[in-house]
Amino acid sequence: PPAPTAADIFADLGWSPQPKQAEAERLADAVHELLFGGAVGGGKSEWLLHHMVAEMERHPGNRGLILRRDMPRLGRSILPRAEAVLAGRAKPNRNEHTFTFPNGSVLEFGHVQYEHSVHQYSGAEYGVIAFEEVTEFLEAQWEFLSTRVRAPAAGVRTHMIATTNPGGVGHRWVKRRWVKPEPADVADGMPTPGSVWSARPKVEGQPPVARVFVP
Repeated sequence: PPAPTAADIFADLGWSPQPKQAEAERLADAVHELLFGGAVGGGKSEWLLHHMVAEMERHPGNRGLILRRDMPRLGRSILPRAEAVLAGRAKPNRNEHTFTFPNGSVLEFGHVQYEHSVHQYSGAEYGVIAFEEVTEFLEAQWEFLSTRVRAPAAGVRTHMIATTNPGGVGHRWVKRRWVKPEPADVADGMPTPGSVWSARPKVEGQPPVARVFVP
């Protein structure tokens, strides 16, 4: 049988994306780095979780990571929701904060409370990494974790996604990365909301990085 699409999986989960969530889903398939912003609420976390579940179920042997800055925030927000969504669908390990799917994919939940906490992920490989409330994080943490994005299985299209509310300690770097970059950082396209553009790579010889901001 053909591999399920994200739409198939959403329907099976009984979840119907709102127009802005559907736009984020469409654009996530076209970029390396997507930022989903806008006002508080708006279904950003719900889309992030469903996108990650679909990525695990579409690609056997995939591995995904969902991050909050610290464990209390993770435990209060997206982790309980994931337990509800994935009940009977993936096997939870509450000590490791992982969910293992029947096809061998693993969705992991983690936190990087301190700047150096990212080094616990040294050597790990993830097909997709998601940051909840990305303005809580440091740019150095994003940059380090971007080096851990590697296809763990055939057919996986690697990418990173993030959600944000206005404000937060990382507001400036997030805005510069997705919303108002320096002209010298733009390789191609126009960084306007909802439009895909390409950023110049940090390392010469690397391909440009496709980004989009969904407001």
